[in-house]
Amino acid sequence: MSGKILNSIVIVAVLFVFNGCMPGITPNPKKIVDAAKEQGPTNNITKFQDSLRNLGNLVDTYKDAPLYLTIQPVENKTASDKVPQDITMMVESAINSIGNSKIVLLPYEDYLSNPGAFYKQIGANEFYIIRGAITEFDADIEKSSRGVTFGVSGTRNAKEFGGDGTLGTEASLSSIGIDFNIVNAKTLHFVQGIQTKNMMKISKMSDNNDIGFAILGSGVGINGNASQNQGVHSVIRLLVDLSMVEIIGKLRSYPYWVCVHNGEADKNLINKMKKDFDGYSKDEQVAYVRHLLSLIYSDVTIGTSLDEITRNRISDYKKENGIIPFNSIVDTELYLSLLVKIPQMLTLKEWDKKINSVYSKILG
Repeated sequence: MSGKILNSIVIVAVLFVFNGCMPGITPNPKKIVDAAKEQGPTNNITKFQDSLRNLGNLVDTYKDAPLYLTIQPVENKTASDKVPQDITMMVESAINSIGNSKIVLLPYEDYLSNPGAFYKQIGANEFYIIRGAITEFDADIEKSSRGVTFGVSGTRNAKEFGGDGTLGTEASLSSIGIDFNIVNAKTLHFVQGIQTKNMMKISKMSDNNDIGFAILGSGVGINGNASQNQGVHSVIRLLVDLSMVEIIGKLRSYPYWVCVHNGEADKNLINKMKKDFDGYSKDEQVAYVRHLLSLIYSDVTIGTSLDEITRNRISDYKKENGIIPFNSIVDTELYLSLLVKIPQMLTLKEWDKKINSVYSKILG
């Protein structure tokens, strides 16, 4: 067995542990080898890199006024020199990558030098300061060499997980945490309840420096891997990107998790969105539902009217997900179901596509 495939197996095994698989359940080695051959160790991180652009598309669905933002310097508040000392540029790049004119980023230095001019330009629109820092870094908190079993544990969506894994090559496990808060620039008060506290666990293989990662936090719970060329910095950048998706989603009450590959629904925000949805006009309700349906049905487009295709897809979705009666009416139950299930359905669609590709190769 080649060293490359062996390392891929190790990464997959580590990620199973991160996912909280029950100790004692041993994955089928052949299936892991097949998955490593099929996908390779460099693909996973790319699945999450469209999250900011997806947020930009989501913003278009909502008819909100422009949101003005500025970034206070985001610095390393740990004692470690093994991580970047300043990631402000990463945060600014993340905001700019949203690519939507309704999200306006203003230079923090200019804001400090002449805040009055800013307020005149912004007028009655919302204006917020994003404050953040690298708040935690623990290097090599776990190490293992050939044939050694180690354990990992952590918290994901307020639930503890743990497990054991045996590595066939030397590996190390580190963690980095980044926090962000929002300040109302006009009142200089923190916006209560709007923050992100995300941590990344990074496993590094010594043979070829492949990197496995898991992001655990208040609104995002994902895992994946990156190659040596992509490096740890690209994984930290991903943590920043997803934190921006989360904090803007929370600030504007957007279902931000549908922007993230295999994202997890924010139950607290869903409760608020349910109340908001009940107060929307019929056209607004249709627009939001059509946008969500368009993520899983390629023939549904964004709009405010119930055309025949949309009605048929609503009926199909309700039948597939047991929402009674099986009609084509836009209602709160349909909306909430889409918010929760879309990330799962997108993952299943991708899995079905991959399986069908494998079957085609076998049968071809």
